[in-house]
Amino acid sequence: MFVNAEQVQEVLFGAGKVADKPHSSIIVFSTVPPSFLIKIRERLDPLKKDVGLVDSSVSGGFIQAAEGQLSIMVSGTLSSISIALPDLNSLTLKPNGNLAQPRCRGDTVRQASGFKLINEVLCGIHIAVVEEKVQAAQGGEDVIKIVGDLLDAADTVSTADALAFARHKGMDLGEVFNVVGTSAATSKPLVAFKDELSWPNKLEPQSGQSTVEQILDNLRIVMKKAKGFNTSLCLTQAAQQRFADTVLECWSEMGSSIIGRLWL
Repeated sequence: MFVNAEQVQEVLFGAGKVADKPHSSIIVFSTVPPSFLIKIRERLDPLKKDVGLVDSSVSGGFIQAAEGQLSIMVSGTLSSISIALPDLNSLTLKPNGNLAQPRCRGDTVRQASGFKLINEVLCGIHIAVVEEKVQAAQGGEDVIKIVGDLLDAADTVSTADALAFARHKGMDLGEVFNVVGTSAATSKPLVAFKDELSWPNKLEPQSGQSTVEQILDNLRIVMKKAKGFNTSLCLTQAAQQRFADTVLECWSEMGSSIIGRLWL
């Protein structure tokens, strides 16, 4: 598994000359732009060596790989995937103790990498939310509980951003929920959006959710507190603006996941 597209290209066509091996299947685990894989495919085909290419985007790290616990999103031709399948199965998540085939997400390279981009956006968001919770905790015990709740709101807004990115790329949101929802990028906001967007005509608050207006009021309190101890809460500030936008849509009494409608 290589770090970037440059390393992949060097191994395939440079000193490694992996692309010269006939009747093989190249598995690309690295996180690379989907367009890069199309270019690699276009360089392999003229060689006429029957070399397959499998877009095998991974969710998980070195520890999960060593334990055979990776989540892998796969796309490519059926013949390419068939050759690579034994190796892929040795690395993938094993539910209930059984080998699970990787999630096949299309018959052309780039499709799996498209899902990986959404996965990366969400993973980055979750990490940033945790870090901002740590910063917000400087406000003292009286603000810790409310900040924890409200940064979940920031997570909700950012998750909506990731889904908007997926929609802009022309991806099926149902497939995004199915794929990313089983990876390291899954979260409570992601599940809430799946429920919300499954009922496009439902405007009642979901059971157990705070309303948009309640969250917005609390966000204002937290931002005022943060200003007092000179701490920048960028995600919380962004969340405040998006919840304010939701109020302008006359959805102030709706459940918090209604915010996803702003991107529809």
